[in-house]
Amino acid sequence: MGRFSSKEDLVESLTQVCIREEIKGGEVRVRGRVRGAELVRLNSETRQYEVMATVAGEVDLVHGNGVIAVLGDQVILRIDAVMSAHGPLGGQTLAGQLRAASVVDVEFVLDVFDDLTINRALDRDTGGLVLDSIQVVASPDPAPVAAKPAVKPAAKPAAKPAPAQVELAVTSAPEPKATPEAAPETKMSWGEAVAATDATKKSGAIGVQRPSGTSSPTADEIYADIDLDGEDEELPAMKPGDLIDHPKLGRCRVMRVEDEEYAHIRLPRGKISKLMLDLFDVSFGGKENGKNIFTLRMHV
Repeated sequence: MGRFSSKEDLVESLTQVCIREEIKGGEVRVRGRVRGAELVRLNSETRQYEVMATVAGEVDLVHGNGVIAVLGDQVILRIDAVMSAHGPLGGQTLAGQLRAASVVDVEFVLDVFDDLTINRALDRDTGGLVLDSIQVVASPDPAPVAAKPAVKPAAKPAAKPAPAQVELAVTSAPEPKATPEAAPETKMSWGEAVAATDATKKSGAIGVQRPSGTSSPTADEIYADIDLDGEDEELPAMKPGDLIDHPKLGRCRVMRVEDEEYAHIRLPRGKISKLMLDLFDVSFGGKENGKNIFTLRMHV
C-alpha cells in the first residue's frame, strides 16, 4: 500500500514500482484525485484503441482496478477507472480504461502473486491484449531457503519414547502370575491344587484355569496407559498469525485468509503477497510457539 503526491503520470509511476519490485503478477487498486485524465476504449471494428474522454482539469478518481501482467519482458498494467468530474452541466461520471493521468493525490494497493507470472498476448481477432497464461515460478531470491532449518516438525519423533514405556508396562503385567504371593491368596492345599489341575486336563481346557477367588488384571488395567485411539486429528483451519512453509518463498506468516481460497502472507523480506491456495497441497506440520504450521507442496 502506498501514496503518490507528485505530478507524475499515475500509470507510469505504478509500472515503475512493479519493475523495481520485480512484480510479474498481481492486482492493483487506486483512488484519489488526478488531472488531465485520458480514458480509452477498444474499437472492435477497427481493432484499435481510441480516446473516448479527455479531462484537462482535476477529477475525482472514485475507483480504479487493474491487473499486473507481462507481455514478453515488458510489464503491462491495465487499469479500468471510474471518475467523477464537475462541468458546465453539473456532475458527470466517466468510465473507461485509464491510459494516462497526472497525479494530484492518489492512494494505491498492490496485491502481489510472487510465485506467479501472468502473461498477456495480442488477440489478432480483436486487437486487444488478453490473458494468455499463468505460470508458477520460483522466487528469484534464494535467501528464504535459509529459513528451512527453523522448520521443526521433524522434532516430533522425539516424543516416540512413549511406546517404549508402554512396552515395559505390558511386559511387566504378567509378573504377578509368577509371583509366589499368589498362592496364599487362593487358600488351597497342595492336594486341592493337584485335583484342580486334573479337572482342567479332563475338561480339555486350553491354558491355565485361574482358581476362583483370585483376581487377574483386565485388558483395561493392562493397557490403561496406552492410547489406542488411532484416528487422525482434524486438520485445523488456517487463520491469521499461523505460519506457512512455502516451497519457494520459505517461512511466511499468514495475515488474512480470504474465502479459504487465498491467503495474504508476509514474506521473509516483509512484503505482503496474495497466495492462491488451490495451487498447492496443504498439510498440517505441527505447532511452533503456539502457532499452527502449514506445509505447502505445489501440484505436479
